[in-house]
Amino acid sequence: MVKPESLRDLLLRAIEEAVARTSRDLDASLALLELKVEYYPDATYSHFLVGEIYSRQEDAEAALASYERCLELDPDHCWAKERIASLQSAGSSD
Repeated sequence: MVKPESLRDLLLRAIEEAVARTSRDLDASLALLELKVEYYPDATYSHFLVGEIYSRQEDAEAALASYERCLELDPDHCWAKERIASLQSAGSSD
């Protein structure tokens, strides 16, 4: 019998791999990642990836919210800090 932790790890890996395979289809990737954060709201890197997708879709407001959630979970997440600074800089130049 598979332990719950092992099953969870397998599920998370499967989702990440599916996202990687469908990276050209941003809507599908976003749907998979949103499902993941629904079930695992503390999945820091998933919030970051959601922000990346929103950023690629040019939805700065949604991207910023995802990056900020990532920082709430991990205040030292350097990539999220960089993306937030970049979005805020771009927003102030509009």
